[in-house]
Amino acid sequence: MKINREKALPQMTNQNMDARGDERQSSRAKIESDKPPAADQTPIADDLLQGMPAIAAFYGMPVRKAYHLAAHGNLPGTFKIGKIIYLSKSAAREIIAQKARGGAA
Repeated sequence: MKINREKALPQMTNQNMDARGDERQSSRAKIESDKPPAADQTPIADDLLQGMPAIAAFYGMPVRKAYHLAAHGNLPGTFKIGKIIYLSKSAAREIIAQKARGGAA
């Protein structure tokens, strides 16, 4: 028995493909609109410095001194995840501004 492929399989027309594309676009738009807006619209990667050489450069000091200050808890905005030290630039600026105004940080 010979199968007629034209009758067995529905033909995809441009109209069918356009309708599917519209459905996909509307579902993508719905998913993107469900995302909560970021607080400051800045990616976190732009705010973080990774590693002590980058952190020391941010503060304008030698790397060894930055390690010493961080070890004693005197380097504002730094934190560790595993063995890597990070700096939140926005947190560091805020803490430094508080200290400059005479507040405790």
